[in-house]
Amino acid sequence: MLKQIFATLEFPLCLALRLTVPLLVDESYKPVWFTLSMALSPFVLMVYFGLPLLPHLYWALPISAGLLVSWAYVAAVSSGFSGAPRVTFGTTYPLGNMAVLLAGFVCAVLWIDTIASELVGLIELWGSVLGLSYSFLGMTVLAFGNSVADFLVDTAAAKAGKANMALTACFGGPLFNMLIGLGLAYSALLRKDGRWSERVEFD
Repeated sequence: MLKQIFATLEFPLCLALRLTVPLLVDESYKPVWFTLSMALSPFVLMVYFGLPLLPHLYWALPISAGLLVSWAYVAAVSSGFSGAPRVTFGTTYPLGNMAVLLAGFVCAVLWIDTIASELVGLIELWGSVLGLSYSFLGMTVLAFGNSVADFLVDTAAAKAGKANMALTACFGGPLFNMLIGLGLAYSALLRKDGRWSERVEFD
């Protein structure tokens, strides 16, 4: 029963991801879903960056129409083959597949950033209701949420006999978050406010 409830709650998000994140891999390739995701992926950029409907709709619609027609043709040509088509553009490398994977990666990152921002806002709301400081929430709830995935992956790598990979990932993950995550976040904040420095205080 609980599993069905979670599946029902996840369905709208899973549907949105399926419709906007193009994937060109044999395990999950479906021509109809893939064509729709290619056509709708430009609108993810509009929503993420908060672009107004007009005049940006004038460039989003032609791009979506072009992607829709091109990949509908690819899907029709490759309908007799099993798995995802290989788009090589006349070369020996699947350059088209690499471009699609890059586009899907960008759309997935935008979705992750959007969901993470909403989760942080939800944590801030509960912190305000319960009278908890942001520092405490960051050291407990947020830290736990960030570490669960790393813990599972590192544990799986260690059990698979890849101890060096698991050990380096334990240090590499937090280091990446501190250097890249905080660096990009504070760079965007300073650029937005037109400042060169930001004082950080722990309460």
